[in-house]
Amino acid sequence: MPLAMSRRVAFRVDASSVIGVGHARRCIALARALAQDGVECCFAMRESDIDTDRLLLEFASTRICLPQGRDALQHDYSSWLGVEPARDMVQFVDGAGGQGYDWIIVDHYAIDAEWHDGVRAQTGSKIAVIDDLANRPLSADLIIDQNWHSDHFAKYASVNLRKASILGGPHYALLDAAFLNGPKWQFSNIVKSIGVFMGGVDAANATEKVLDMLGESNFAGTIAIVTGSANPNVAKLRGRASNDQNVQLHIDLPNLAYFFAEHDLQVGAGGSATWERCCAGAPTLALVCADNQRQILCDMAEAGFQWGAELDDRDAQIESLGRACADSAARLKISSACQQLVDGNGAARVARALLLPKIRVRRAELDDARNMYKWRNDSSVRNVSRDTRVIDFDDHLRWLDSSLQMPTRLILIGELETGEPVGVVRFDGCGRQEVEVSIYLDPAWVGKGLGGPLLEAAESYLVNARNSGVDIVAFTMSGNSASEHLFIRAGYRRLATGFLKKRDK
Repeated sequence: MPLAMSRRVAFRVDASSVIGVGHARRCIALARALAQDGVECCFAMRESDIDTDRLLLEFASTRICLPQGRDALQHDYSSWLGVEPARDMVQFVDGAGGQGYDWIIVDHYAIDAEWHDGVRAQTGSKIAVIDDLANRPLSADLIIDQNWHSDHFAKYASVNLRKASILGGPHYALLDAAFLNGPKWQFSNIVKSIGVFMGGVDAANATEKVLDMLGESNFAGTIAIVTGSANPNVAKLRGRASNDQNVQLHIDLPNLAYFFAEHDLQVGAGGSATWERCCAGAPTLALVCADNQRQILCDMAEAGFQWGAELDDRDAQIESLGRACADSAARLKISSACQQLVDGNGAARVARALLLPKIRVRRAELDDARNMYKWRNDSSVRNVSRDTRVIDFDDHLRWLDSSLQMPTRLILIGELETGEPVGVVRFDGCGRQEVEVSIYLDPAWVGKGLGGPLLEAAESYLVNARNSGVDIVAFTMSGNSASEHLFIRAGYRRLATGFLKKRDK
């Protein structure tokens, strides 16, 4: 039974000394994950004051070059496009060759619903939006927000015009595979070295402010700085490094995973690097360098995932730095919590969501008995079930009739958009804070990657029906590695006797 998988995806994203390179870097991470599944990816980027071809590397040959526009203003997101949105739309559609893209992925604060609707109408493509601001109308088929928030559906409620599905939270952090496969931070009682990364461009020269702060704090260890060649302040930083034997300067490091892992403490700006540091398990003093970073970094600090301070509040920085250096137990605790928050599989999860048919769920009915009976009695399902016996249909029908009337049990049927049923998810213990989940697919769909989307859709149905968060536990039979991998990929934490996921609404 073949899957109708997308094979061509276009990205609309920009990078410059004002915009930075974080938007492009997370799009590149997603493109690499898609390319592993044979998807052809191209990037539509406007010419700017940085070398975007060097940034794109393996995707540079497929780049759609849009002419350079007006200069962007740091605090005016609407200026970041460089031209009027209608003009950008025409240039994008002309450059992309009209139709042929299954998805167009937009990561741009200056693009809103008018652009989405116009491009969708002209190309027939679905639109995915990578965002974190939720500050303008979005006409998307999918919204991806990798940032921390207690309720992403509420966050986008007033701007999500098409009621698009939302992939929200660090579970979907778009990181390069280097962070998944790279080294992890190693605990040390003493902070002997501090890594500093304030962004690949850092036009505001926040790096020098951090150096001044570290000097005032009398930190005597190694200070390692990473920045990009696009940073207009590189010459100043070279001078600082040459005059201080404790300061090391690295430019255009190909792999920040090792950098984040090898230093005892990190000082860094918000943005995509937040999740990269989490994946490496690096304890961090995070500094608010832009308005859109403030709420996220404050929430992360309050939740115990990092220390935080404003970029221009040196006293607060020095105080937080002192606490971070003095409290080795807190550094260890933060490292463990961060690695649980961001496992490095986010780009792969988003890629699967883009490539797979959309799964919806509904409550099971007696009319589903035949399908459920056939799937449950298949040897591929029975062999990994607690009860491996072949079930009699009359017994099954009585069980289903009784189960549908139980307030403590919720049985959901997963369907493709065509209405074709593909699997079953059951929650037991409904009404309690902790519920148990079990899942099985139509054997014809096993191995095609539908387990994750089905589980995600069922979890969303459950928390919406409860109107609250829930602790979901799962148990697998010994040797059932497929189910174990399913729950791990879905964000469940392995326990001594099973798996646990704390699912927020």
